[in-house]
Amino acid sequence: IIAGYKERYFSYLMDITPPKGAIDGSVKYPVMLTGDACFNNCESDVIEAAGEMGIAVARFNRLEMACDNTFVGKVGGVYDLFPEDDEFSAISAWAWGYITTVTALSEIPYVDMDNIAITGHSRGGKTILLAAAADERIKFACPNNSGCHGASSYRLQRFDMGEDKKRSEQLSDLLDVVPYWLGPEMKNYRGREQELPYDMHYFGALIAPRYYLQVEGLEDYWSNPLGAWHHSLAVRQAYRYLGCEDNVAAYFRDGGHRQKLPDFLLFLNFIRKKIDGGELPSEYTQNPYPCINFD
Repeated sequence: IIAGYKERYFSYLMDITPPKGAIDGSVKYPVMLTGDACFNNCESDVIEAAGEMGIAVARFNRLEMACDNTFVGKVGGVYDLFPEDDEFSAISAWAWGYITTVTALSEIPYVDMDNIAITGHSRGGKTILLAAAADERIKFACPNNSGCHGASSYRLQRFDMGEDKKRSEQLSDLLDVVPYWLGPEMKNYRGREQELPYDMHYFGALIAPRYYLQVEGLEDYWSNPLGAWHHSLAVRQAYRYLGCEDNVAAYFRDGGHRQKLPDFLLFLNFIRKKIDGGELPSEYTQNPYPCINFD
């Protein structure tokens, strides 16, 4: 893919695997797109399972848009396209990669542009929240274990560590280790998350009325599953207001921080059910914290 702005260009790779069948455009296939080729988590078993469900899989490496290294600085990829703008973050650059790749998908005859789905894991999940909020061509979005600055809450955190010595990631952790992920104003809210003018459910709400599924691990404490559940409740309010509550779901599975075949299958099944009109299993809307009222 060649991307450019004001006579400045760079290129990056995308691979796409359609289901077995016609590729001349006589059959259109939904596409699940991930920018996490750097993680190598979307492997052949995922591609094969998607193909059996009639869904193509496209992959690119978002690190070609912006390096994920504190010591490299803002050079290469998208940074070189916009040298006059030094305020956008790595997450913004990675999200731009999703949007540009969706444009490239529109040039492929067998791609069903009415059913573009994107997913990302961890920092990739943070990225797809922004990409889906910004690009209405994206029909389905699934952040997976995205944690702080993702499908979770800045205001509701696991601070005390408890007997198991587990706490959740907070803004100060991001600012200490990966400040380049965030916009420059975020540093002003270190230790002041309660004063942020928004929380991350705003991004989930911006995806409405399109389809939104978040996947979380109940033992992924660093990614703040309790805050993620509150995020899902707040997003659901926006969908309820728009009369499309069936378009949003949250699946809280056992286990920790990962995105492998079982996690991809949760999203692939969600896509297939919503396209075909089938009912989702109750686990997609089940309250993982019974002490919290769903309403």
